[in-house]
Amino acid sequence: VYKDNVYTFTENDIAFLTAAASHGSIAIKNAMDYQSVQNLEEAKRKFILTVTHELRSPVGVVRSLLRTLTEGYTGEMSEVQHDMVTRALRRADFLQTLIDDLLDLAAYKTGLRLERKVETINLGEVLNRVIERYSTPAAEKHIDLDLHYKSDQPMSVLSTAEELDRVFNNLVSNAIKYTPESGKVTISVSKNDGEGQVKVSDTGIGIPEESLSYLFEEFYRAPNAKAQSKQGTGLGLVTVKDIVTRYGGSVQVNSVLNKGTTFTIILPLVDG
Repeated sequence: VYKDNVYTFTENDIAFLTAAASHGSIAIKNAMDYQSVQNLEEAKRKFILTVTHELRSPVGVVRSLLRTLTEGYTGEMSEVQHDMVTRALRRADFLQTLIDDLLDLAAYKTGLRLERKVETINLGEVLNRVIERYSTPAAEKHIDLDLHYKSDQPMSVLSTAEELDRVFNNLVSNAIKYTPESGKVTISVSKNDGEGQVKVSDTGIGIPEESLSYLFEEFYRAPNAKAQSKQGTGLGLVTVKDIVTRYGGSVQVNSVLNKGTTFTIILPLVDG
């Protein structure tokens, strides 16, 4: 504060200057705290990207070798050996899913995208691959896994094959995981006003109503899901929503506790 003549500050002046200095110091501290948080977030993102990239290659090799063993290319295994290798493969698949989820999360946080080829994808082909992949895990729990899709009415969307696979792999995997034995998981496809709708429904444990608003938050898992001690990263649904919304779509969820859940993926259709 500058005065070009002698001036005696009043109590009001002093109170005003004290308040201004106090607010100024708070603003400076907040700015410094914000910058520290930003630096910490950036360091965390770089760490996640580095670690996951380093893990992705060796995990891929392990999965490939285990798959070779399970398919019998190296010779016949006993039932016990086959069971052990199959269990190891599932663990490796889970680790691969975790790595992919972390990579997507890091990319989402930084606003960057991993280079992928965007193209016109046939929904039916994607869903048939999902059914093929999860038919065995479903059968092991005596779960009916059904696909309702009219092959004479093909539907195509704009995405990448890898990302669309991950969307429905996540949803179907969760449906099977949280559905008790002898339950049912159904994938149904319909068309409405230029949009394709894919519903993944199950007769599983359901989701508590108070948990629905948190489902798409990072690392969140509903209490009844955690209580079952099932493997999960809390990132799968975050990845699903990120991918779907990036291609102009949306995700809806309806659930009744102890009766089942339906996830609906809505994506704009394109000419195939």
